[in-house]
Order: sequence, then structure tokens, then C-alpha cells
Amino acid sequence: MAKFGEVEHFVRSESQFSGTMYDKDEILHGSTPFVGHEDRTCIYVLIDGDSIVYVGQTSNLISRLAQHAKTKRFTRYWSVDCPRDELSAAEAEYIVKLNPAMNIHLPSNPEYIMQSAAKKMMGDWRRLQHAVRSGVVKPIHIYAGLVFRVSEIKAAMAPVALKATGRGLR
Repeated sequence: MAKFGEVEHFVRSESQFSGTMYDKDEILHGSTPFVGHEDRTCIYVLIDGDSIVYVGQTSNLISRLAQHAKTKRFTRYWSVDCPRDELSAAEAEYIVKLNPAMNIHLPSNPEYIMQSAAKKMMGDWRRLQHAVRSGVVKPIHIYAGLVFRVSEIKAAMAPVALKATGRGLR
């Protein structure tokens, strides 16, 4: 151990570290800008091996990843910046597109709704079933259950859509 005022020289061959040692230029080139917590809202994806296991949104990625590390198994993550007012819509879009096993619900968003909300919107289960059978509404199967596009539900609610199929409610 060097005493105050002495210089201790780093000798690579005596180092206990066996990993790759990066130089200053490599570190600076590969770095990520630090942005204050309130300014960096993002969508993140948790990955385990080759499987996408969870999609989420946050305004503090490092803290959120630390929370997930306590309860979810993942080996890598990916993130993309997203405006705060678009977080829920973007998260829902990624959940529907990627179908991660650990997402058990969709965030409130204008594009997609879960089956229970679709039933409420249509008025009853029979009407939703009819819209699905007639092809006016196409359910999307994800781990969380059935998801429907709000625009399709609205179209199915129009009297013209139900009459156009040639089938009445039974």
C-alpha cells in the first residue's frame, strides 16, 4: 500500500482482474449520457436468454431495473426514450407486439383494451362474441389474455357493422 505522497504504479501482469481492460477513448465512446431522472422517460424491455419477458415504462430506469432484479429473472435489458405523454400507448404497443410472459395487464391507453373492458364497451358478452365471429373484431392473443383494438370495438358497435354481416344477434 502506498503511503501519502508516494506513487503506486499499476502493473498489469500483477493485476487480479482478468477481464478486458478498456482505455479512456473506448470508455468515452461507449458511454451513455446521464440525464436527470425527471427528464428521461423510457420504455424498457427485460430479456432472459433469447426471450423477451417483460415490457415496462419508467422515468428512472436504473431504479426500476433494480426493483425488477428482486422479483423477475432477466439477464439483459433494452430501452428507448419516449415522451412522457406517450408512455402508456408505447408500452401497450410493445406488449401487444412482443407478447412478454410477465406482463399481466395493459396500461391504460387509447389503442387497446383487455377483454373485460371490451365486454363493458360492447354492452354484453354476446355482442362481443358476435363481433368476433363475424370478423368485425379480431382478438389479439397475449399472455395477459385477449386484447382488442378500441377502433374495432367502436366500429362493431355501429348498427351498420352488425347488419352488414347478415347475422343478427341470437
